[in-house]
Amino acid sequence: LWIRNVYYPPDVTLSGAWNFWQYMDTAVLEGYSGTEKYIDMNVFRGTKEELEMLLVQRNEKGTVQEVEEAEETTDIINSDEWSSCYRAYKSVLADWTLIEKYGDFSYYTFYFGDNYGYDSYFLFDIDKNGIPELFLCSESMCITTVLTYEQKLCWLVSDDIYGINEETGELIVLGHWHGSGGSGSEHECTGWKISGDKAENSMYIDFYDFSENGDFIPQEGDESFYVIYDVKTESYEHTTNGAKYEELYAAHVKPCALIEDYQLYDLSDLSGLDRVWKESCGDKPFYQYYDEESGELQMELYYDSQTGRGFGTRYYPETEGMPDGFAIGGIEEGETVCGAIWERINTDPYETLAFGGRDASQYHEIENYEEEIEYTSDGKIAHYKSLGNITYLEDAENTDTIVEIDFLYRNDGSLKERKYRHNGFVFETTCSVMDSFYDRQQRLLYEDCYITHGSLDYYYIYNGEEQIPTYCLILDHNLDLLCPELLIMQSYFGT
Repeated sequence: LWIRNVYYPPDVTLSGAWNFWQYMDTAVLEGYSGTEKYIDMNVFRGTKEELEMLLVQRNEKGTVQEVEEAEETTDIINSDEWSSCYRAYKSVLADWTLIEKYGDFSYYTFYFGDNYGYDSYFLFDIDKNGIPELFLCSESMCITTVLTYEQKLCWLVSDDIYGINEETGELIVLGHWHGSGGSGSEHECTGWKISGDKAENSMYIDFYDFSENGDFIPQEGDESFYVIYDVKTESYEHTTNGAKYEELYAAHVKPCALIEDYQLYDLSDLSGLDRVWKESCGDKPFYQYYDEESGELQMELYYDSQTGRGFGTRYYPETEGMPDGFAIGGIEEGETVCGAIWERINTDPYETLAFGGRDASQYHEIENYEEEIEYTSDGKIAHYKSLGNITYLEDAENTDTIVEIDFLYRNDGSLKERKYRHNGFVFETTCSVMDSFYDRQQRLLYEDCYITHGSLDYYYIYNGEEQIPTYCLILDHNLDLLCPELLIMQSYFGT
């Protein structure tokens, strides 16, 4: 969502789920040589990392230079790490070549040629900091690349990883790459301690076996020996005594869970990513919304009120489209946003005014204004339409629909759905189409609202039989992005 408002900050909008905000249109930029006297100034709601990914997603021919130029004219606001991490990992799974911006993979492209690439992944929180690491696995290369998220996407390690020591938070590698030194056998073991965005060498041991059935053909005078790396002194010890080797091997390597023992997912299968985020928010869903007509699950939300973290899935049973996952990093309590929603849930659903309480009959630009109303057999309003001639249009002689509303009822007479439409030439296009759904108590449950770049979902979550929703979940369908915002309502209303 790209908001243009040079008078007020974005939280005056109904959703607040914005990505870009144009806050000025009269700026003068030093060095600008274009034809316009003034230029626009914008702010991006997210991290530098997310902006780079967004530009890569939007323009397949985009270059790093183009990203750097965008950074010079766009301020960056840090967003919540939890939800940002989810979006960053999701972008990598959609296009794994993004990782090449964070590490040197030139050797792999040279060595493997057409076999260079990744085909599966899994997630595991090695350092137990609450942010799981992303493991990209390649069957053809026998290489695993490990990434994490610390305010931005970070590359940690790429190697033929043997396993994970979950107790010590280490990655263990057996052998080495060509030209790296060491025996190159399964006796050569390297440990990488993961902490935040760092992978530090925590252990190195090796054994050169010159025995009769060993790894090397012995020459005269050759004797088997061990190599022990002292991390503190950064020095190597060569010894024929294997006690220290066996001690380190037992502590670091033997307890490892092998990489192949973790459940791998195809890169196109986001269920592995979604599962990890869902598990962190509790075993049972916090809220579920079912489409009343089909009985199909439309939205499922997991939320942990203690940590403020949430994860959900938006399903599309009506189109059988692929579900969208989303992560929530906290609760918003914006008074303006909550106030706007308060007006909506307290608006009479049978009201026939335009969105926002505007009365089209008072617009002097509309001539020959008239209204048509149809009722059900038991006297309830079923259809409303207002019409008139919009004088500033070229075809002003034609009669146009100004506002049109359909009311759908259940068999028991309760209002089930209100289908609202208004003329975008008279009012703005935002909310020109809005479908509102109610429960049998006539509480507003869900709204699907049109906006220029896509649509907004509003889910109203109630505590038991209370009439005021406790939460409002807003899902902004911004082109191919799903941007969530969870609002706590009752703290604002003081209940």
